[in-house]
Amino acid sequence: MTSPLRFTTRAVVARGFPFEPVGEAITDEGVALDTLRAWGPVVEPLVVRVASEDAGSDLVGDWFVDTDGTVARLPKVEWRVVGRPPEARPWLEAWEECDEPALLTRAAFRHGLGFQPVALALCDSLRAVAGSMTTEGSLVGLIESLAKCAHESQRRWAWAISERALDLHRSYSYRADREVSPSQTHASLCDHADLAYAVHAAALAVSKGLADRSQGPFFDALTDICVAMGTAEAEARRAFAERVRLRIPTVVVLRRVRVPVPGG
Repeated sequence: MTSPLRFTTRAVVARGFPFEPVGEAITDEGVALDTLRAWGPVVEPLVVRVASEDAGSDLVGDWFVDTDGTVARLPKVEWRVVGRPPEARPWLEAWEECDEPALLTRAAFRHGLGFQPVALALCDSLRAVAGSMTTEGSLVGLIESLAKCAHESQRRWAWAISERALDLHRSYSYRADREVSPSQTHASLCDHADLAYAVHAAALAVSKGLADRSQGPFFDALTDICVAMGTAEAEARRAFAERVRLRIPTVVVLRRVRVPVPGG
C-alpha cells in the first residue's frame, strides 16, 4: 500500500510564508493525481507540495497551479553555490532565498527568462547609487539612457554610453587629484568617479550581453557598483539579487520551468 500523500499549499506571491496543510491524506496515487488535476483555476497562482514517507512516489514534490487552471510539475533545480557541492532544490526556495546574483543571472539566461530584465536590474542598482548622493545631471542622464537602450536592445548605443562614462570617470578622477584631501569636494569627486566607472562597466556589460549574451561582464559591473555604493560586497550583492527578483518575479520563473502534468 502506498504511504499517505499529504498536500500543503502556498500562494506564489506569499514569499516567506509557510506552506499550509489542505485536505485529507490520500493513499491512492490515481486519486491524488486526479485531485491535482482538478485543483484549478485559482485566484492566485499556487504551489502545491506533495509529501509522503514513500520517497519513490512519482507525485512527491512541487506542483504549480495557475490562474487558468493549468496544473504542471515543478522539477527541482541543481543549484551550484561556490564552495558547496551541487544541491537539487525546489525552484520556489532556490529562486526566493538566493542572495548570490550570479546564480540568479545564470538561471535566468539558461532558462530563457531574458537578458533584458538582468540588464535593467543593473540599471536599477546604478539608480540606487545615484539616489544616495548629490549626483551631477550628466551621470543621471547616462544611467537613464542606459536603461532605455537596455529596454530597446540598442547595443551600439550602450557601447557609446560606456565610452562617455569612461570619459567622465577620467575627468572626475583628474579633478579629484587636484583637490586637497580630505575635503568635501574631493570626496564628492571621488564618489562621482566611482559611479561613472560603474556606469561604464554596466554599459559595457549591456553592449556585450546584447552581442553574445555573455554573463561575465555583468559580474564585473556588479563589483564596480559595489565599490560605488561604498557598502560591503555581500550587502550589495544581496541588494542586486533582490532587484533581479523584482524584474523577474517568481511566478514568471515557475511558468517558464514547469512541466505538463502526466496525462494532462
